[in-house]
Order: sequence, then structure tokens, then C-alpha cells
Amino acid sequence: MINIFTTENIPSLNKGEMAIYGGMYETFKVLGKTETHILSSFPEIDVPRYGNKAKIINVGKSLYFPNQINSTILRMLISIWGFTQHLFFFILYKTIGLKVLKIMKKEIWKTYATSNAIIVGHDGAFGVIGGGLAVPLFFMHFYIPLILKAMGKSVIVYGGSIGLSKNFLIKALTRYVLNRIDLITLREGISYENLKKMGVKNRNVYVLPDPALLLPPAPSERADEILLTEGISNNSRPLIGLTVTHRIASNSSPNLGDAQKQYQRHIKLMAEVIDNLIEQINAKIIFLPHCIEFYHNRDDRVVSKDIYKLCKNKTEVKVITNEYTAEELKAIMVKCDMFIGERIHSVIGAMSMGVPTLALGLANDQRLTGIIEGVFKEKTLTGKLETLDADLLFEKIMEVWQKREKIGERLKSKMETLKSEAMTNGELLKKVIESKRNKL
Repeated sequence: MINIFTTENIPSLNKGEMAIYGGMYETFKVLGKTETHILSSFPEIDVPRYGNKAKIINVGKSLYFPNQINSTILRMLISIWGFTQHLFFFILYKTIGLKVLKIMKKEIWKTYATSNAIIVGHDGAFGVIGGGLAVPLFFMHFYIPLILKAMGKSVIVYGGSIGLSKNFLIKALTRYVLNRIDLITLREGISYENLKKMGVKNRNVYVLPDPALLLPPAPSERADEILLTEGISNNSRPLIGLTVTHRIASNSSPNLGDAQKQYQRHIKLMAEVIDNLIEQINAKIIFLPHCIEFYHNRDDRVVSKDIYKLCKNKTEVKVITNEYTAEELKAIMVKCDMFIGERIHSVIGAMSMGVPTLALGLANDQRLTGIIEGVFKEKTLTGKLETLDADLLFEKIMEVWQKREKIGERLKSKMETLKSEAMTNGELLKKVIESKRNKL
């Protein structure tokens, strides 16, 4: 049995994160029989959604702090408390070995002690603030890897993106830690260049496609069933899928300054574009929420409804509000004649199935330029919203629409190679684990 522990939150209400984990889970299959653990801030949400694919560890209960704190000062105090517990565990582990588990009995400590490989970074989660926890542990990505390495554990960054900090101390800490990690797989070349700029000399760094590519879709029959339930008829009219986000809407027009003004401009722009698509190509539009987290304006359904209110042709627009799995959403995307996405993993899901897709984002989005333009080599299928008004965006969409058959064929022709390369994440992980076992 191979035990893998991801010391980050992979929230199940964020279907992009679930797609990433689904892809990671596929790569773990090359290891043979595995057991995986994931930290969670909301186990009551994550446990039923992960099912038997992962064991969930309640991070708040394990480290004795509440799961939601809005005060920065309290977060700092909790972070100090979290660090203190990890340091105490390490000292006891080095002193009395596994007998430490008789003193520190929470599941998190047992999982640290018994895991073969520990993933300390995935997605874009590697930096000063911890991996997306509702109560982030500051600097966890610096001290947890060092403690685990000193315990003799294999430590991994898996399918991640790493930004470049402007702070000299943070860059120095990042460089020091990353140079000591056993394996770093990155999902785009920009992160690799960032590591070089920081002076990272680790030889075990690889750039591979995002594991989310490997998420298998739900059966086609399930997608048909969902569309029927949602009242979306299967006829000859073009079906266009769409994901929108509050973050992008509130940052798409920096010249306006105020986030609310940017948001209002963006939802008006999207409503105008949708009406044009309905009037020009007789399209049916479906909003597919790819994240329904209930905090920090992360529920895509809210933005979708705000756009819907401004649409003139409401009868031809459907806002899906029910929750579906990442696999089900991917199966629905296959039914679309075209997809437009402001969430990177909704875009990856559609493209991986050969659906003609336009990825919308911000000019400084490392994932948009790094993954879609860099890994997929599809620069013409991205749109930087700071440079687009309603007319230009509609024109961009129509360019994709008119070339949709060729684009679909091109995407399908790339996927076998990209998916094979994404599976290399698992092969490299297997080598690290086997190497560690051979040394014992």
C-alpha cells in the first residue's frame, strides 16, 4: 500500500480543484494500490463528495483552531500555533520515533508519520499563505517541507504553478525550500522560468501538462439526463457553454478603478455578447458554474444570474444552479458546440474533449498564458479582457465559431500526447517513492 498525503485543501465545491484531484488520482494508479489523504477546512462538505477517492482530515480539529476566522491578527496567531505544533511533533518524532503518536494522537500526525510521499503544493497553491484553507497557515509551505525532509519523507510539488515574489526574503525562503524538495512538476513554463529567476537549482523539476486533463468525463447518457432535467432540449440549435467568475469581472477594466464599477461593466458586456450570439447564430446559452464555494464571492451562479438579468433574450439562456460533479460538467461540455470560459479548469475540461473553446482572462494571468498559450499552443483561443469591449469580444468569439470544426480537430489531435505527458507526473512520483524505499 502506497500512502500519499496532500497537505493542502482541495475544496470539493470548486469543481476546477476537483478536476485537478481527479487527474491526480488517475496518475496515482501507476503506483498500484494507494491510499490518499487530504486536509479539509470543511469536512462535512468534502467527505461525501470525495467518497472513497480520498480520506479527509479535518485541519481545524487536528490543529485545535476554528475553521473560519476573518481577523488577520487571529490568523497570524493561529499560524504561529500551527507552526509550534509541527515543531513539537518533529522534536518528539526525532527523539522517540513512532511513540510520538501515543502523545499526539490526531490523524494528521499519524498520516505524516506513515505516508510514503507528501504533496506540499498543487495548482497555484505554494507561497506565504497556505493552500486555500479557510484559515490559512502563513508560511506553511516553507516549514512543513523542511520538517518532513528532516523526518526522511519524500516531499513533492505536484502539477503546480509558482509565482515570482518581489520580496527578497520570500524569494530566498522559496529558493531554499524548493532546492530541497524531491520532485517538482510544474504545469506551465512560466513557473519554470520563475524558479530559474529565483535561483532554484533543483534538478528534479519538470514541466508537464496539468493533471486535470486526465479527469474522465461522466457517461454521455448522464449528460443527456442532466440536460433533460435542466430543461435544455437536444435540437439542432447551437449550444454554447459559459463559465464566468466574480474575480475576473471585478478586475477586467482596471482603468475604471473601483471593483464594483468593473464588475457592472463586465456583466453588461457579457449580456450584450450573449444577446448578439442568440440573435446572430440562433444560439442557446447555458451557464455552467465551475465553482460554488460560499465565501469570498466565489459562487459562479451569482455572477451568472447577474448577467442573466441583463439579457434581453432570457428564454434562450439557462443558468444552471444545481450542483454537478467535475466529471458531469465535463460530460455536459462535450454536448456543447462551443465553450467560453473564465475559469481555467473549465477551459481545460472543454479543450481536453476537443470542444472549440475561447479562454477568457486577465493579461497577467499566469495560468491563461502559461497553460492555454504555452502548453496547449493555442494563443488564438485566448482573450485578454482588459483589451476587449463587447464588439471586440463578439468578434473574437465569432472567429472561433467560424473555425470551430478545424479547432475541434486540432484539439483532439493534441490530446493523446498531452494526456500521455500528464501521466508522467505519476511515473516520476513512482520513481521517487521507489528510490526512497531502496535506500531504507
